[in-house]
Amino acid sequence: MVETNKKPRGLKELLGRIDQLPTLPVVAAKLLEATDSEFTSARDVARWVETDHALAAKTLKLANSAYYGRSGSISTLRDAVSLIGFNAVRSTVLSIYFMDAFKRASSATGFDVEGFWVHCLASAICSREIARKMGSPVSFTEEAFVCGMLHDAGKILLNQYLPDAYRDVLRTARDRGITLAEAEQGVLETNHARVGAVLLDRWKIPRHEVEAVSIHHDSLPGPKLADGPSRLSAIVKTADAVVRIQKIGSGGDDVPRHVDAALLAALGLAEAQVSDIAASLETWVSDAAKAVGIQMGRTASTFTLLNASNQELALLRSVAAAEKKYGALFESFPEALFLMADTILECNEEACRLLALERSEILNRRFSDFIPADSARGRAGADLFETKLREALTGQPASLECRLRRAEGTVLDVEVQLKVFQGAGNGVLQAVVRDVTERKRAEAEIRKLNEELEHRVQERTAQLMKAYEELKVLDQMKDAFLSAVSHELRTPLTSICSCSEILLQYEDEDPATRRQFLEVIHRESKRLSRLINDVLDLSRIEAGEMAWHDEMTSVNDAIRRAVEAQAPQLRQKSIRLRTFLEPGLPAVYADPDRILQVVTNLLDNAIKFSEVGGEIRIRTESVAGGGAPSAGSNWVRVSVEDHGIGIDEKDFQAIFDRFRQVYTDILKDRPRGTGLGLPICREIVTHYGGTIDLRSQKGKGSTFFFTLPAASAARLKPAAEARQAQDPRTPSR
Repeated sequence: MVETNKKPRGLKELLGRIDQLPTLPVVAAKLLEATDSEFTSARDVARWVETDHALAAKTLKLANSAYYGRSGSISTLRDAVSLIGFNAVRSTVLSIYFMDAFKRASSATGFDVEGFWVHCLASAICSREIARKMGSPVSFTEEAFVCGMLHDAGKILLNQYLPDAYRDVLRTARDRGITLAEAEQGVLETNHARVGAVLLDRWKIPRHEVEAVSIHHDSLPGPKLADGPSRLSAIVKTADAVVRIQKIGSGGDDVPRHVDAALLAALGLAEAQVSDIAASLETWVSDAAKAVGIQMGRTASTFTLLNASNQELALLRSVAAAEKKYGALFESFPEALFLMADTILECNEEACRLLALERSEILNRRFSDFIPADSARGRAGADLFETKLREALTGQPASLECRLRRAEGTVLDVEVQLKVFQGAGNGVLQAVVRDVTERKRAEAEIRKLNEELEHRVQERTAQLMKAYEELKVLDQMKDAFLSAVSHELRTPLTSICSCSEILLQYEDEDPATRRQFLEVIHRESKRLSRLINDVLDLSRIEAGEMAWHDEMTSVNDAIRRAVEAQAPQLRQKSIRLRTFLEPGLPAVYADPDRILQVVTNLLDNAIKFSEVGGEIRIRTESVAGGGAPSAGSNWVRVSVEDHGIGIDEKDFQAIFDRFRQVYTDILKDRPRGTGLGLPICREIVTHYGGTIDLRSQKGKGSTFFFTLPAASAARLKPAAEARQAQDPRTPSR
């Protein structure tokens, strides 16, 4: 036998602690085989039993006992087999060998071994008699005897082979007032019925008998016992109860038993029949015990009274166990639980934690007392609770969401589920209350995020729609630009082609005519070149690839060059140009060609939109940071004023957008251009940190002006020194 300090858990581990289960002797095994054969005779059985003298003597003694009603009339084993039957001999042999296999069983654990043997023998005899009352055949009655004798084999096996573990089982049963089977399940995670079945299976006891022993602590499968094992198990269960009621021997615990009326009905017996058996049971057991050498104490009891009493005790025990079980479940339930009628009758610890109150502060109060009524939402919650309360009392489960106020004033969002509490009488409800404050907060946060997301989506959608509309406008502008560019390219090319074709075809033209055609070709070539340069410049600026050749630049000089270049156009429209150039105007640090390009574009526009015989004024001046003229200023301002058709104020910003041109009926007969001039001017001026703007009144003319930062003294001195180095005759400033 092997046993450690660690308690075995479960049947497999438990049996693994036993080195070797006891085996059935060869004689008993052969005898079982012989009695199972239809060709076995009384002489054959007697011959097998006679091989074991002790077994032969006990068998004769038991056959001659008062229980069999023979009183010494049987002298040979052959007569015993013939008179009491093969099956009875089989039952006797198994009983004797069972007791012999465990005759050295110790009582050191506190297990009453002598009382146990009496209990087994009494259960066997009672089982046999119950089977007889049922009108069962002899073979079945002897099977009932065997099952009754061996049904508690697991107890003696555990007591003998695992004494330390079984001592804990016995202590648990005694201290907690529970049955031995319940204590075994709690300590060992199995019970003696399962353990005993393993032993009987090793002994090759018929399978249906082994199964009957295995399930004798299980619940009744139904009102009808359809198979042999369930009938045998029901017989053993009933016999065990009768023996315990009569207090014959010891089953290992003192828990009162009673005969189950459902079992009796399933077996087809009346209580009076069982009472008859109980009345003679002690005498039968006493006679049989003497025959096999078992000591038995005397008992006196009234079966009917004790059975009824024990039935009441069992009911009380069941109620107590249920209260303990469900009380533990009530307290350990993870949510707040309330039992309530008009007021709260009971609550668990979680309910106390939810409300931050002691149980005594909660009981006998209305649940709605804890719903805050200081707001419309609170009053609505209390009304809703009362409505749902009435609905649940009709038997229909109800649920709601409301708010509860804790002791310190915190308000919680809760979810309440109401239903009738079964077993507590009418009008009692069970309320499961779940704190959903965090869930509500999370839901509110999710709603807020969804609203924000929806708002952002709407904003983004609006932005995309705006961008789409802008793209549509840009697309229209692109189409208009391409149309304008193609027109602007085609017009000078047409002029150039026409004039050159005339010159080639008519070589005899006079010099004046030829010069006129050449001037047209030259003018249109310059116009074409300017158009191409505008497109290339804007492309370079946008790509950041414009080459800026910055140096100290005189704005007055740039204006003089622009005026000189535009002289033919001025003469063609008889426009008078007046310049007001401030002497000593500070220089700017910039690319002189780009400043010339700005002035040229502004002057070209002024000429284009001025009437024949009109006037254009160009003015330069130095200004302070605030825009007022000043001799010591740090800004240079240039303005180009015409008295042409003017610009509507709503178009002030549009005319600086690339590809954008403002057309009216007044402009139908005017050159269209590409719409790139003013955008290029703005890019150049802003590149140097300046600004460009206009003043205009429709029908009265426009003034375009731009400002550039004057070059600092730090830049002027190196520039002067550079000019002096190039030309020593240049005076220093």
